[in-house]
Amino acid sequence: MTDPSIVAGLLACGYVVFLMVATHGAYPLSPDTLHNAVLARNLLEGHGYVIQIVQYHVGSFGSVWHVPEMHGLLQPFVLAGLFGLFGVADALVRVPGFLWLGLTGFLTFRLGRRLFGWPAGLLACAVVLGSPYLFLWAWIGTDDVGFACVVVAVVDALDRALRERRGSRFALAGMLSGLALAQKATGIILPVVLLPCLGLLRDVPWKLRLRWATYLVMPVLGVFCLYLARNWFAHGGLSFRWGAIDWFYKSRGLEPYFAIYDTIPSLWAVLQSLGWTEVSRIVTGQLGQFFSDAVLRPFEHLAGVLTYPGIIFPLGIVAIALHSRRHAGFAASSLLALASTVVLVCTIWHYELRFFVHLVPLACVGFAGIDTWVEPWTSRKGPLRYLRAVVLIGLAMAAAIPISGLNVPAVIDPASPGVRPCGDLHEWVGANTGPDDRFLALDPWSLTWETGRPAISVPSGGADAVATILRRYEVDWLVVSPSVPRPGDLAVVQQMVKEFQPAMQMAFDGNACDLYRVDRSAGLSR
Repeated sequence: MTDPSIVAGLLACGYVVFLMVATHGAYPLSPDTLHNAVLARNLLEGHGYVIQIVQYHVGSFGSVWHVPEMHGLLQPFVLAGLFGLFGVADALVRVPGFLWLGLTGFLTFRLGRRLFGWPAGLLACAVVLGSPYLFLWAWIGTDDVGFACVVVAVVDALDRALRERRGSRFALAGMLSGLALAQKATGIILPVVLLPCLGLLRDVPWKLRLRWATYLVMPVLGVFCLYLARNWFAHGGLSFRWGAIDWFYKSRGLEPYFAIYDTIPSLWAVLQSLGWTEVSRIVTGQLGQFFSDAVLRPFEHLAGVLTYPGIIFPLGIVAIALHSRRHAGFAASSLLALASTVVLVCTIWHYELRFFVHLVPLACVGFAGIDTWVEPWTSRKGPLRYLRAVVLIGLAMAAAIPISGLNVPAVIDPASPGVRPCGDLHEWVGANTGPDDRFLALDPWSLTWETGRPAISVPSGGADAVATILRRYEVDWLVVSPSVPRPGDLAVVQQMVKEFQPAMQMAFDGNACDLYRVDRSAGLSR
């Protein structure tokens, strides 16, 4: 009989190859993804851990080239390695996500097989690989799927450690937790996930449990110190400056994110300015949104029954709780991961459904484990045994349906500004401007990725705010273009061009995307 591990491995590898072929030529990349791609290219070219994009205006940087202070640490180095092997290319930016997702499918198989047997493992693998939601974030190229992959490995390692009671197993779980934190800052939840699980070992002396707790926590603390060091080199402080501004965003929308803050507001001052009634409203609203997305909305679309969004997530979470008697370590760590993520995202950070993507493979394993409940009734030869096999095969095939009908280029309208935005303008910039020329743009991420030129985001706050940033960073050019991240601001920038005449002189007329030469000495103050 063929080893199920080989089947799962072939499924995962074939899936990765299929996605690379199916998505060839599809461009859409998010600002987060392009940030990591630009940083990776700078690492490869010897510039160091710096980026030439000023995304937001919390305080000011001494130079447009600066140490970045956002996103995880690991993804840019993975991308830099790929760029070094195969050259810098758009297509490579999403490859780590596909590789992470293929590996996630294989790891869920191994976890499911160890806990519930190989049929459940293969089912979990198939459902993970067939999830269009997981595919979406792998395709866009964010770091979320990589984080999900490492979290599955953490839960597996911790469950093994709790069963075998070996220090090396706990050390492995700790090192994987540090890797997860390096991939994405959400990994800060992992000590909350890992340490309470040691309470399951009540018969183990407390000194030994304390030693194992040290193994679990020290790698996470070490990586967290790297984040603090990055903050220090970025802005001369240890704080994560976006924590306070994020509350303005949750209360007033996107505009405060791009406002100018000459001094960094403290979190406490921001919360007081909003008022505790408003803070409670925001937190309650985010909790309600998660409950709606994860529990209620899946039942609206029965076609997604085996995918996420789909009922597999709530069913999987319930199944995990019901597995707690036989698989206490897996159940405890999975449910703690759910609870701590809800607290972190819905009460501290801002809500996006992708921040919960690491819970999906765990739910798939729990869902697949339901198969063990009917196994005693189908263990003997007979109709029920064959019916069980048919059901399992049917579930696996149904999980693959969303991927089999995939038409990636049609997902986003080719006429959308998010697909190769301002390509003609970027070509003109590359041929007619100097490498140190600085650009003000609504979408600085795409401009810098396409041209390598330093770019600063257009601030909110009107013409006076724009004039301030133009002078602060000695901007040479202004790009007026549609923007996926800030679609409503195009008309505002167009109006600013009229107000700044004659300081703005048209240099490139690309219809949808225009370029103006900036004369900082003429008409920038009103």
